[in-house]
Amino acid sequence: MLNGEQIQANLRGFVAKWEPYTGTERSEAQTFLNELFACFGSDRSTCGAVFEDSKPADGIMDLYWEGLCIIEMKAPGEKSRLTAHRKQALDYWASSADRSAHRDQPPYVVLCSFNRFEVFEPGRNMREPLAVFDLVDLPDHFEALNFLAGRGVMPLFGELYRDLTTEAAKAVADLYHSVRDRDGAPPEEVQRFVLQLAWCLFAEDLGMLSGHPVQRFIEKLIGDPNTSSYAELGALFDVLNDPGDYGRKGILAGTTYVNGTLFEKAARVHLEPAELRRRRTRGQRSGHRVGRANSAWSRWTEGRIHRRGWAPAAHRRLRAGGTRASTASPGDVQAIECGAVHKRRPTCEIGGRLPAARRPGAGNAVRIIGAEA
Repeated sequence: MLNGEQIQANLRGFVAKWEPYTGTERSEAQTFLNELFACFGSDRSTCGAVFEDSKPADGIMDLYWEGLCIIEMKAPGEKSRLTAHRKQALDYWASSADRSAHRDQPPYVVLCSFNRFEVFEPGRNMREPLAVFDLVDLPDHFEALNFLAGRGVMPLFGELYRDLTTEAAKAVADLYHSVRDRDGAPPEEVQRFVLQLAWCLFAEDLGMLSGHPVQRFIEKLIGDPNTSSYAELGALFDVLNDPGDYGRKGILAGTTYVNGTLFEKAARVHLEPAELRRRRTRGQRSGHRVGRANSAWSRWTEGRIHRRGWAPAAHRRLRAGGTRASTASPGDVQAIECGAVHKRRPTCEIGGRLPAARRPGAGNAVRIIGAEA
């Protein structure tokens, strides 16, 4: 399976080839889709996606992938009129189920005019697409089409999950108190769990954890009551402390080794279904750009958790702003700082350097400096 950087690199070449195209739908739609699948590491001809499928009673779908998606293509000249074609694509979706064959509608529908994409999840929202973007922006929005990489790879729509905003920070703080209030784990374990989780969310936001493993684990945990965050997120934290690559498979494929002490002992906490759903809902409501992430971490600096009962000897202080890594005070276990750094690639440090996060145009550096409590 390709990682996010590989997919983005492929898509940049794809955009360069197809951006000038102004021809008809019929002449190049299949070539376009074959090459789009290939950008995600999939072979359209062997993965089960078929062209011109006639399963719907009222038409022929341009592409049908049973259990995953329907893609309806339009000519580039229809870019400004895609909304007029939504009914056709969604009608195909509605009539694609066959109860006698035990075949349900696929979860995703894509309406595409070569130069613009609209991505729907009709089971969640029949009226509006969950992602709309132009071809030139496809490398930055590739997560909305993650399902093209194959079964089990979940899409992430727009800014729903990519930005760690004030709402996301509040959700992590509320999660801490929810677990503490129900005595879900020893206080030190909850503190360590929240800190490790918060770092992962921030790393996802900067592109240092490819594939958004936290969000995908949350979706998995919500969908399967027989799983537990104790094992799933605990495994993520374990892998982040492992310099070997043997465990980096599946959802964990986009992770990397985090040196230092933050993940020296993986925190293991079971989250109740309501806590998981609140975490997902907070993420879905987030719609701000990455530049707004600083305000979220500032909320932590102001002492959201500190004011509500963290022991002074074990503060976790997450700081935002400035241009240099902060010096951890004696009472801090960790200090995290995000800010513009002149002529420097984004980096992440936890007592050492991680591979630079490749985020075109970004000028952020993230450092985590450990100190003994």
